[in-house]
Amino acid sequence: MAALGEMKLFGDNNEYDSGVAFELLTAPKKMLVESYKSARIQLSSGIPLIICSFNGAGDRSEALKQGAELVEEYLDLLSFILGIDLAIKNRDKNTYAWWLDGDKKVVNVTLSYVYLLSPEVHMELVSKDAAGKVIPPVIVSPKHHNILRFFRLSQVTDNLFEAYRNLYLSFELLASVIIPKGKKTEKKWLISALTEMNGKFGLFKYICNDEPLSILQVIYDDSRLPLFHAKEGKCHYLPASSDTDRSVVQKALNMLSDILLCVVPQKFSTKRKRGCVLASSVIDDKESPIISGGNSFIVSGQAIGNDYREGKIELSDPWFMDGVDFPIKIESIKGSHAEITGTIEVAQLATATPLTTIDMVNSEYPVLMCDLDAAFDVSGFDRLDVGLSIEFDGDGNHPKRHYSC
Repeated sequence: MAALGEMKLFGDNNEYDSGVAFELLTAPKKMLVESYKSARIQLSSGIPLIICSFNGAGDRSEALKQGAELVEEYLDLLSFILGIDLAIKNRDKNTYAWWLDGDKKVVNVTLSYVYLLSPEVHMELVSKDAAGKVIPPVIVSPKHHNILRFFRLSQVTDNLFEAYRNLYLSFELLASVIIPKGKKTEKKWLISALTEMNGKFGLFKYICNDEPLSILQVIYDDSRLPLFHAKEGKCHYLPASSDTDRSVVQKALNMLSDILLCVVPQKFSTKRKRGCVLASSVIDDKESPIISGGNSFIVSGQAIGNDYREGKIELSDPWFMDGVDFPIKIESIKGSHAEITGTIEVAQLATATPLTTIDMVNSEYPVLMCDLDAAFDVSGFDRLDVGLSIEFDGDGNHPKRHYSC
């Protein structure tokens, strides 16, 4: 019977045909199996997953939407009534979702991976006078300002909305340094501050936007107001609720980061060291060993050996040899983001279930290895869909862009 660890996905008597499992930021300390509305919620001690089984989903998006609403409501009640405080991590990426497609039971496992890139080229620029002598550089000491406190707090949280609030406070404080608010309305003051930032520091060229009103629409109207206010009947963003809200806030956060990176270094002599720039060939499906149409997924129930932990990985290792492979499909490559999928009939997985790893390999060596949070028994399903979301990131020197909750 389909299960994650000891948690049954279809219920005790196959009374549910749909459901989701979300990764949690922390593992629960006790097991819970409860009914909530028309669903069944399960937690298992030590396993960072929450499972919600219900009926009626027709595809992955429906399962995730229905399941997320039920789980978030349940976690609200669990926190307030029992004092058990849990939160979903990466609810749109590290997920399990299942549904009934006609008469077939389908399960989708979507995993995410951030591929870190470090710069390999280092350059030092020097200035020389007419005689060819090196001119010693002028050492400029960075200046501290409380703007940097709010910025730092935006970088150390894993919560997107919390990060935006702190980043906006950093921007607001910067605006008041550039031009004191005085008796102007909030928006007129911010327009004046943005215009001044452009005049002194070339802001609009830096963020590719020459209209203060359109900047304020993104960072103020669409994000600041719904995040800093919550009144019944008024527009506000509910945490862990809408992916649409998250995408709006993410766009605004990226713009705020650009504004701060343009102005703060010039104003306070705090130039930020930058990471590497991703070459397009790195994610070209013909040239990259990471993203290649010749790659395949391997699912396995074998335990991963200690040699893997030490970096010694070979396709001859037992968890590859005893696994079942199937081809990948590159769905999209946009900027530094790649979406990869693969599908296999569960009947072909008889020798591999329960699954413990989902890996991606090429013809010569393993590319990515992903451990599952719990042994995944796929018996009872007809088809397994696998999704892999890969983000190519710099070496950490640019502002944080990825938030797990």
